[in-house]
Amino acid sequence: MRIARTRRPGFTLVELLVVIGIIALLIAILLPSLSRARAQANSVKCASQMRDIGNQLMIYATANKGVLWPQKAVGGVPGFKHRGGDEQPDERWPMYVFNPPPPPGPGNRYIHPLMICPIDQDPAGDHSYNMNGVFAPLSGSRDTRKKIIRLGNKIKYYTPSEVVLMVDKWPQAPEWHLDVQWTDDALTQWDTTFCARQWDWLVFNIQSPAEEAKYKHGKSGNNYLRFDFSVSNEPPNEPRATPPRGIAKGRFIRDMAAPHTYIKE
Repeated sequence: MRIARTRRPGFTLVELLVVIGIIALLIAILLPSLSRARAQANSVKCASQMRDIGNQLMIYATANKGVLWPQKAVGGVPGFKHRGGDEQPDERWPMYVFNPPPPPGPGNRYIHPLMICPIDQDPAGDHSYNMNGVFAPLSGSRDTRKKIIRLGNKIKYYTPSEVVLMVDKWPQAPEWHLDVQWTDDALTQWDTTFCARQWDWLVFNIQSPAEEAKYKHGKSGNNYLRFDFSVSNEPPNEPRATPPRGIAKGRFIRDMAAPHTYIKE
């Protein structure tokens, strides 16, 4: 006696190809949205880290007469130097600001997790953020310790929220500070062209005048820690052809936000 076997219904080749095509179409539609969401999440996490670093800088400044990050005393002029890339890894400023300090790692590297942006795999200099050197400007021939801008200092014409303290740097730039350069021996005026190039090279990766700025977080832009310890991706003020009204009556030094602002000497 033969038992009749019923054939189970299955997909035809055409139906299978249609399903695969629909899945591929959905992936193509969703992937850009997922990429944008991931980029936005990384930008938000980066901003959160910068805010945490700002809190550490504020605590350090409160305990050190308002100086926002540690400087290294030297015997000659200008009387101090930045604790940045030309120092040994265990002598750079994060070792003095963070509590607890970063532990030693392979190759004598001291890397604090907060100093690495989420999208940077292995940033040059073992850090992702640059300090604005105007807060502790240097000169090779004059003692500039009186020029250090301290926590609580008032900046004429500008609010603390308009002044950049730290910026999200380009990953391949090893420098720790956005340096400034004087144009005169009286230490009253910055070389604004030099300052602008520092921002172009180290922050926006502009290597020639014909290139456009590149933003680390894409359309989200770069993150900026302000002098009021807020964080936003709103870029600094645009350069001004002339200083604010009345500023020329006194002696002022330029370059607080990019080289885009002015402070009283």
